[in-house]
Amino acid sequence: MAQSTAGGEALLRAVLDIAYRGLVGEAKAREFLRLMIGEASRVPDLAKFYLQEITGRGNRALLGVLEKGAATGEFSADALARFKAMPEALVAPIVMAALQRLTSNHWDEVPDLEAQMAAHLDLILNGLRPR
Repeated sequence: MAQSTAGGEALLRAVLDIAYRGLVGEAKAREFLRLMIGEASRVPDLAKFYLQEITGRGNRALLGVLEKGAATGEFSADALARFKAMPEALVAPIVMAALQRLTSNHWDEVPDLEAQMAAHLDLILNGLRPR
């Protein structure tokens, strides 16, 4: 894989865009999430696969972005340490957005994906930037 010359913020924007469009925007991905919620406790191998191959890879990629941002001074080292301890805090709004869409088949109005992504990015960046 080629090294990116983009800064931490640009990479974070790209990763979140991929995550929102992939998990929230794609019906098949949302249905996979539904499957995981319903079956992971009954199928331990499925849960293990999900944690290692999906969640684990995503968390490692996200932490790599945060490390790059901290190395360039875009993100604070303290924030990096906090998120290393709990990377799920960064992706929870994405999962929530997917769950909203899974449960809103009967709603006339689903929250706007772009607005959710923008609010999430703003929240993350304000927590990461040096103070």
